[in-house]
Amino acid sequence: MKVVSLLSDNGKPLYRVYGDDKLPFKVVNTFLSFQENRGRSSNTVRSHAYDLVLYFRFLRQAAKSWHHVGIDDWVNFVQYLKCSTKDEALVLLPVTDKNARTASTINRVLSTINTFYKYYHASGDVQMPSILECISNPFANSHSSFLSFASKSRPRAVKRSVTIGKQQVSTPIPKTINAETQKLVVRACNNRRDRLLILLLIETGMRIGQAIGIKHEDIESWNKQILIKYRENNPNQALSKSRITQYIHISEHWLNLYTDYLMSDVDGVDSDFVFSNLYNFNNLDRAAPTTYATVKALFKRISKKIGVNVTPHMMRHSHATELLRSGVSIEIVAKRLGHRSIETTKRIYEHLTAEDLKNELHRHRDESALLSSLYSANDEGGC
Repeated sequence: MKVVSLLSDNGKPLYRVYGDDKLPFKVVNTFLSFQENRGRSSNTVRSHAYDLVLYFRFLRQAAKSWHHVGIDDWVNFVQYLKCSTKDEALVLLPVTDKNARTASTINRVLSTINTFYKYYHASGDVQMPSILECISNPFANSHSSFLSFASKSRPRAVKRSVTIGKQQVSTPIPKTINAETQKLVVRACNNRRDRLLILLLIETGMRIGQAIGIKHEDIESWNKQILIKYRENNPNQALSKSRITQYIHISEHWLNLYTDYLMSDVDGVDSDFVFSNLYNFNNLDRAAPTTYATVKALFKRISKKIGVNVTPHMMRHSHATELLRSGVSIEIVAKRLGHRSIETTKRIYEHLTAEDLKNELHRHRDESALLSSLYSANDEGGC
């Protein structure tokens, strides 16, 4: 079984599952189509597709039908997720910290299977209310004592206990980079487009999907702000993730660099997108918007050049952390990052202790000075 990426008539990415016979796997594809019709994002549907492939591979290996599974099968599936590597689920290999599925990944898979069964149960295609109830709420009072036995550990030493159903997740500390490393990243850029993108991520904390999805019409120079708008049919499949439309304020430094970029690099290139494949020097390709793969390759080159591993999301974490340490309220930071709830922001950045915030508040850091130094690094980089 495998997941295949397709495009709809309006350019929206679709994900479908094909069996070993190279024919569409109808039972999964019907569910995926239902999720799309519910308005689920392409990335969510993609995750559902891979999760269900994993589940049906497990059922095939166990010689079980998806119509007839019981509590033992559910326990075995949870163990299967824990004891197999994320690289190859069909072979039980020694599980290490690098190739093991995280608790959050296991929770996501279980949630997908839960939703899948709820859909077919509501459709009348499966009659299994008892296992469905266990899957929906494995810690309900009527089942908690019964299910609590399922705490088999992985075939290696682990610090966390594991139980059936929802796994306990400890939020990892976000990886950030300091101001000096940010300057190195800016100087490592070879052209204005890359430098403009890096500085945008540093200054705003945007998700990379938001950044490469920005169009020239989204930039309001007179108000010093950029419109973040959810679009599902971007040709580069860039997604904002959140469907909330928001404005993000930008500095005059960035807008000046953007103007220079328009006059020096974009002139003559007919593209709606701010970031495009300008440097392919092929008239058919130069107007195409920058893709995730291009950004990934960019950060890989920069990381190798400066000797420090950096990713786009580290820029986002660094921006949020800097704001919180400077005393900006968590409500404002949550709004800036586009989080629907401040609880999300609190959970991600809970490593910032009260004492840490107190110390940072007394630093009286001048944000404009930091921006000036970053754009000075841009000048030093040359074009």
